This record gives sequence, structure tokens and C-alpha cells, in this order.
Amino acid sequence: MVINAVAVSVDRQVSIREALRRIDEKGAGILLLVRTDGTFERTVTDGDIRRLLLAGATLDDRLDRLAQIQSLVLHEGYTRQSALELMSTHGIDHLPVLDKRGVAVRVVERRELDEQILLSTPHLGEAEREFVEEAFRTNWIAPLGPNVDAFERELADWVGVPFAAALSSGTAAIHLALSLLDVGPGDLVLCSSLTFAASANPVLYLGATPVFVDSEPESWNISPRALERALEQLRKSGQRPKAAIVVNLYGQSADMDPVLELCRRYEVPVIEDAAESLGARYRGRASGNRSRCLRRCNPASAADQTRDRCGSGIPRRRCDRCAWRGHRRWSGGVLDVLWWLVLHAAADEVLDDWIGVGRRGPGDADLAGADLGDRPVGDAGPRVVPGGGFGCEGDSATIGDRG
Repeated sequence: MVINAVAVSVDRQVSIREALRRIDEKGAGILLLVRTDGTFERTVTDGDIRRLLLAGATLDDRLDRLAQIQSLVLHEGYTRQSALELMSTHGIDHLPVLDKRGVAVRVVERRELDEQILLSTPHLGEAEREFVEEAFRTNWIAPLGPNVDAFERELADWVGVPFAAALSSGTAAIHLALSLLDVGPGDLVLCSSLTFAASANPVLYLGATPVFVDSEPESWNISPRALERALEQLRKSGQRPKAAIVVNLYGQSADMDPVLELCRRYEVPVIEDAAESLGARYRGRASGNRSRCLRRCNPASAADQTRDRCGSGIPRRRCDRCAWRGHRRWSGGVLDVLWWLVLHAAADEVLDDWIGVGRRGPGDADLAGADLGDRPVGDAGPRVVPGGGFGCEGDSATIGDRG
């Protein structure tokens, strides 16, 4: 619960009776005593009032009987960690937040700071223990071995793609995909705006510039409408993104059909970041198998790179099969025991259960739906955030679409 500072503010002319009524009515357990100029003076708790009454005050007496003390406060720009440390050190559950004028703008509660929404809770049981022990018994601990090979094969079969490459993280996977597309300094890469930072970090690793495209309200994933505006705006400025990273967030697939059609029209390869949507389906197909960016290559570039081709005729470092063959150097020292655990404990034992409580992807009705509630919306139309690209200083730009 967010406590409105104005709603719990009183001055010293308020009676003790009224103060108790306010505390009971607001349910916050705290009042803010303010001066005549509106600046914050101190906090008032039901304990403070109880002590006044025990000292002989009556319910009709005013709060001017309260002593002048310096209460603990936060200032705008505080961090969650600093607020929790202050509360824990002094054994309190509320802290007023003051602006530069010394006016209380809100009250922070401990339960507000402690409340967390866990995105992916661990699932560990006896099966996981058995598979870890089996990996040790077979002596395939690190770095790679038959368990990783099995994981790659079974995951590829699950998603419905020819090959899968097990890497140390989703970040490494995006990094590899961008490298296979020759992304480098001076390039632009379109990214979903509502996502984990790792979706954009590999773009920066390679010296390119991320351009963030806003979300649509149904799935919170990339908006095809905003994407079209971004692509057209860039085309008019004589720029073509080297790639587009489409994130499937919180178990839901982005609306991939219009996204892929737009990127095909503007000749922009698509990287589908489906790390969070394993098991979801989009129009009857598994999430994560829609993009074909690593199988495409620029004809001009292909003509210049006749060396080391695979059977498909595509330069070896550009196709799925060869990405799989050469991915080992990107593995980051991942332990074979971990992939064994993921493969058998997740894919064989509990993945079906996880999928059973998944969310419906656009155009698909075979997963349980979930109401995401009201989504924040902003001004309609494209916008370039100050400090971003397109003539502004900074490393990134945002093109928005809300409405």
C-alpha cells in the first residue's frame, strides 16, 4: 500500500481525539506532523499518543503537547536497500520521503519494500538430486559432454527446430546471434523496451547502439505498430537496423506474424529471445522457432564470403547448423552436470506441469490464459527519448507506441 503523505498530515492544532481517528481511518499507523509552511516536522505514531495520555493529556488536548524531535526520514532519490537498512537499524516500519523543500511527498512502508514478485522460483526435489548424482557417477562434470548433447537434441525437438546450442546464459545466446549477423560498431539493433537488461547488453558489447521499441498492452511485448513506425523512421533517415531482438516476456509470445512480416519487408533479421516463453505456443507452433535470422544472409556479403561454406551454400558462420558446430567457444565453461539437471529434471519431469499453468500466446488457445490487469499507457505516437539517438546525445533511443 502506498501511503499518500497529504492524507496523513496534521498540524499541532489537531486534537488527540482527531489524531486517533485519522490513524484508525487511514490504517497507516502513522501521522506526519507538519509546520504552518507545510514542511515536515516529525512523525506521530499511536505509541506517541498513548504516551501523551499516560502523561495526563486528555482526548481534547492538542498535538502541541508533543515534544519537538528529529524523526528519521528519506530523501528523494533513496534506494530500496538504504531504506531497508535504516528501518532495520532503528526498528521502524515507516519512513517519510521529503523533497528538496522539506515537504513530505510520500510514506514508505517496510512491507512495500519487502514485497517481491518472483519471476522464476526454483523447483528442486528428489528427481533433481538423483540426476545430479548420476552426472557425478558418470564423471561428466565439466565442461561439456554427452549430457549437453542430449539436452540440445531434446530441446530442439521440443521447440521444433533443427538444432540447439547450449550456452552459459541467454545473454551469451543473444551475443552469439548478433555476432553471426556481423553486428558491430556503428550498427543499430532494435530491442524490446520492456525486458531484462541482458536483452540489450550484448548489443553494447559489440559496440552497436540499441534502439528501444515500445510495448503493446495485450502481451507487454514489442508492439508491431511501434516497430513499423521505428523501421519507417529509420528508413527515411537512411538507416537500416542490423537486427531486431524480439523478447517473449513473462511466458507470452510476442505477436510474431506481423513482426516477421515487417522485418522481412524492411530486410531486418530477427532474433527471437524466447528464454521466458519455453513451452508457450503461438498460432499452434512452439514459441522460439519463428525467426530465421541465422539462415539468411545479405546476398552481397555472401558473394564476398565464399570460404568455408556448409552444405546449404550459406557462409559457415551464418547458418544454424554451423552456429551449432562452432558454439562451444561461447559456452562460458558451463558445467555438464547443470545441463544434465536441466535436461532431465525439467524437460522430462516437470516441464509439462510448468507449461500447464502458462499463459496464452496471441492466436493460441491451448494454454491457460492469465489476466495481466490494467497496463500503463502513455501518449500515442512515436517518440524519441531525449538523450537517445537520432541526433541526441547518448547511446540509445526509444520509439514508443502506446495507444
